[in-house]
Amino acid sequence: MFFSRPAGHKYVDRGDPSGADFDETDLTVKGTWTEIDLSSIVPIGAVAVAIALEVDTAPALATIQFRKKGNTNFIEGDGLTTQILDKSIRGTLILSCDSDRKIEYMLGDATWNEIDFVVKGWFI
Repeated sequence: MFFSRPAGHKYVDRGDPSGADFDETDLTVKGTWTEIDLSSIVPIGAVAVAIALEVDTAPALATIQFRKKGNTNFIEGDGLTTQILDKSIRGTLILSCDSDRKIEYMLGDATWNEIDFVVKGWFI
């Protein structure tokens, strides 16, 4: 008996990037949703992206949030909250992207010592 692969999306690993795609000098707008264009990294047809983040702030309890571009709510978004002053934390987030491969971010009002943002892969 032949079984076909179920319909669904496939994860594509980007490989081994040499450095961050974006950092604290690129993500500077605080307190408002701001667009990030991933189309130079993520191919046409992607429906979601996996990103790795490393952040460090002063003070503690600062938040960086991400969501699909065009969403008006955060219920489907994701983010990181720093826990300790001047101590970096890491996380991997999976986010839906729009058909133009764009997402949005919002930074909390804090001094962001470090933001390293790397696209790890995408879902087609």
